[in-house]
Amino acid sequence: METRTKILIADENSDFRRACKDKLSALGYKDTIEAINGEDALLKIGSEKPDIVLIDIWLSKLDCVQVLKASQNLGLDNPPSFIVTSMINNQNVFFEATESGAEYCMLKPL
Repeated sequence: METRTKILIADENSDFRRACKDKLSALGYKDTIEAINGEDALLKIGSEKPDIVLIDIWLSKLDCVQVLKASQNLGLDNPPSFIVTSMINNQNVFFEATESGAEYCMLKPL
């Protein structure tokens, strides 16, 4: 079953982005876009208006928390839900991400 949910995958690891995109596609999520760093993610949030952003906590140019906070200033009618990912289990980082607006935090590998 195909869904119309638009998902942005923001991660600097191209293999991770590809694996997520392939798995999401197999589950019926065909409308996926990719961002290679935090600045790219913020630009695509504003232009593509995804429903969900799957974002790595450690991105260059803008980190995840900076993207979360800056996205609140984009004036989107329907802001995306953020799912934060990290290879490192750091409760302080996850706490800061949820305080900044993340809906959910997950450890990699997913």
